[in-house]
Amino acid sequence: MRSRIDCWASLLAIAVGVFACRGSQAEQEGPAPIVAPSIAPPRIELAGCRARTADGCALPADAEAKLHLWLELQPQATVAVTVDGAAITPERTAVDGGVGLTVAVPSQARELRVEGLDPPWREPWTLALVRERPSTLLTQARGLWEAGEGQRAIEVLGAGLDELEGRDRLDALCELARWLPGQQRIARAEEAAALAQRLGRSRDFADMASVAAFMHLAMRNDLAATRRWTVRLQAAADARPDLPELRVWAGYYGGALAQRSGDLSASVRALDESRRLARRLGMRDEFLAAAEQLGVVLSEVGRAADAREVIRETLAMGEGLPCRDRARGLGNAGWANLLLAQAGREHDPPMPLFEAQLAAVDEGGACATAEDAAFVRVNLALTALADDEPEEAWDWIAGLHGGDGETPVYLQPWVDEIAAQVAVATGRIELAEALVVDPDPGGEPGLRWTAVVRQAQVLEAMGFHEAAVDGYAHAEDLLEQTLSTVGVDVGRELFLAGRRASAQGLVDLLVRRGSESQALCRARLARGRSLRSIDRAARLAGLSPDARARHEELLFTYLEIQDQLAGERREDWNFSAAEREHREQRRLERAAEAQAMLDEALRLVGADGEAAAGADPCETLPPLADNELLLMQFPSADGHWLFIADAQSVSVVAVPDLTPEAWSDALRGQRARVAAASRIRVIPTGSGWSIPFHALGFDEGVLLEVAPVVYSLDLPARRPGSGVGRGPALVIANPSEDLPMAQEEAQAVRERLAAAGVEVRTSEGAAVTRAMLETAASAATLLHYAGHGAHGGADGWRGALLLHDGDAFEVSDILALPAVPQGVVLSGCETATVATDTLDGGMNLSRAFVLAGADWVVAAEGEVDDTLARWMGEALYDHFAASFEGASALRTAQLRLRRERSKDQWQWQAFRVVTP
Repeated sequence: MRSRIDCWASLLAIAVGVFACRGSQAEQEGPAPIVAPSIAPPRIELAGCRARTADGCALPADAEAKLHLWLELQPQATVAVTVDGAAITPERTAVDGGVGLTVAVPSQARELRVEGLDPPWREPWTLALVRERPSTLLTQARGLWEAGEGQRAIEVLGAGLDELEGRDRLDALCELARWLPGQQRIARAEEAAALAQRLGRSRDFADMASVAAFMHLAMRNDLAATRRWTVRLQAAADARPDLPELRVWAGYYGGALAQRSGDLSASVRALDESRRLARRLGMRDEFLAAAEQLGVVLSEVGRAADAREVIRETLAMGEGLPCRDRARGLGNAGWANLLLAQAGREHDPPMPLFEAQLAAVDEGGACATAEDAAFVRVNLALTALADDEPEEAWDWIAGLHGGDGETPVYLQPWVDEIAAQVAVATGRIELAEALVVDPDPGGEPGLRWTAVVRQAQVLEAMGFHEAAVDGYAHAEDLLEQTLSTVGVDVGRELFLAGRRASAQGLVDLLVRRGSESQALCRARLARGRSLRSIDRAARLAGLSPDARARHEELLFTYLEIQDQLAGERREDWNFSAAEREHREQRRLERAAEAQAMLDEALRLVGADGEAAAGADPCETLPPLADNELLLMQFPSADGHWLFIADAQSVSVVAVPDLTPEAWSDALRGQRARVAAASRIRVIPTGSGWSIPFHALGFDEGVLLEVAPVVYSLDLPARRPGSGVGRGPALVIANPSEDLPMAQEEAQAVRERLAAAGVEVRTSEGAAVTRAMLETAASAATLLHYAGHGAHGGADGWRGALLLHDGDAFEVSDILALPAVPQGVVLSGCETATVATDTLDGGMNLSRAFVLAGADWVVAAEGEVDDTLARWMGEALYDHFAASFEGASALRTAQLRLRRERSKDQWQWQAFRVVTP
């Protein structure tokens, strides 16, 4: 590659010399004019018009305006901008791969014109400016509002509303929708949206649809109504590409709705796109709103570095904003950092951010409101709890506790939850009384989970262990619902990492009560929660568009019904006992309908292993075969549990730390059971992934000498394959062209397979492309990859097989394959590397193949020497047969390596077998 670059450099030098000579000659003969070729006008996006009509861009009459243009041009391109023929110099920025222009438009201007200079355009871009004058009534009302007479402005505008028609009435309705509070605001916004649609005023429609969506989501938590408005908003954006602001608003509210309903990956995508477009179009307020919300969602899924980058940018941009906007930004930044703190991730201190916000909104502040101040006090109390300061937390919310009517209704569940946490931490159990009676406040999933966990902790502290078990189990069910009803998120492993308290509390309590089998079941269910969701996603990828749409519709309808039922239960106190019984019966019927929808959605993706309604979830776990031993590590309050199970019984051993010696000692205490195993299935969690179970000392050797050891994802059982020796094999070698040993390894593997009568296809170097892999891997029953692997991202979802010229075949590409080989050997670095700060280990390349359908994958934890990888890759096939199975083959090769290559002994344990 270096020689090719040198060649181009030489050609460039020659070209420069030629033009220099020609230039000298031209000076003697006179310069020849050079005319640059003209181009078509670039794509231009425009924001700032009140409306885009056939006549042009509508702007308010007699008022200056700012228009924001984005031009799909190289940043160095030059343009000329004129307003009514007069040249102006707009603000200019390089943004989103193009050029952003902010144009100040005088109050009487009638035309905006942009002309390309370098490169020149074939024709200029022109925009007619149409002035729209407000009605006399609206002008009067606005004057009152600006003078601080808000209520009088509302009364004047409302009284004269029926006298207005067409656009004048629409303008008045839009203003009322911004001025009115609560339910009145929703009604006027929806009325204005309907009128705007009749008048063909798409931007006004989108503006009012956004108001309606916000009110339904933020003030009423009505997901069904919010979804209706966001769907209509997105449809309007799709229909009017000339109004890019609509895409910004649709993305923002779609992302906010996705967050509230639990689809965090969709939320991240929508908010990030809204933020990007808002930045492009100079929409500062919308950019900050989307960025602040994005920072919160990124924190919720545990993507600390990304979240902090977004948060810090919004804080820097917030300097100089109006007080309420600045206060909101401080609060969102504080909340995002609080989420990171609660999950144990790197964060900036949230307390100073909340204190600065409180100084602005508390009594005497520059933008004081009692409601905002109460909200900030709740956040300060939560921050104190995260800092293990329960008394300080109580000081922040003592004035809000007790239901005195002054605390906003939507904050009361948070206040009760904080009081319960203070009760658990200080022993003041009387503070948790309300939560013990009604533990599930409904509403936002994160609050529900936190409240139910804390209620279980209160019950446990009071000695009500059976009720505490039920509480922890309910909290686990809430997490399961969050993951299983609304698709799959690429940050869910990190999301769950901050919510281990319910699983750990449940398992600890069950072990102490002597329920070892139930404790093991609950540990397995918690550990495999995210992986089971991804396993379903792999099947979902194969659905037709119609089936996929039906699947989404069923899941969202299920969510809507569940939210409605929870809301009705909160109103039961208004009814007599007989009426409550009637309402509950009707709810049971609707709950059954919702469950039927969920079951149908699961059937669509072939989730055969999922528990039916009312079934024991433990029955969905893969059973143990005869003479198979299961070893599972799970965190406890004081260290770790080691579960040792076979088809007959379960034992539990407490292990104080993660040293190999401690785990070897625990195994020796169960020597007879371990020694009798013909296969050992290992299920580590969290930091337990650092334990090389197959290499633990046992008797005079290591555990691997007892039997083949596999690292299981613990997924529902699958139909057995036909054997990897019965179909074609695909051997991939050195795609990046920098591992010479990988090519020798591939040659040796091909020879061994061919000698066993296997049809082999080999691809090396630059021939290994994404397209080739997509086709060839789907047709093979065995894949051997000898090349670079990489574990990327905090949770492994950026992992990839590295191909030629910087290309990569990523985890998501593997999951999207229509079919994968039954057996896979990944002879490369980091192909089995895990994220130890997640219960399930996150994602990696080996897991992706298993989740996509492979029966087993041989892969490596961490970095592996090229020579050793070659030796191991060849040794796997020394005894290849039609019944070739990765665990047995790897065991033979690893034990041989341990015996024969003493200098490589420390690396033999890097390889392991991953299975469903």
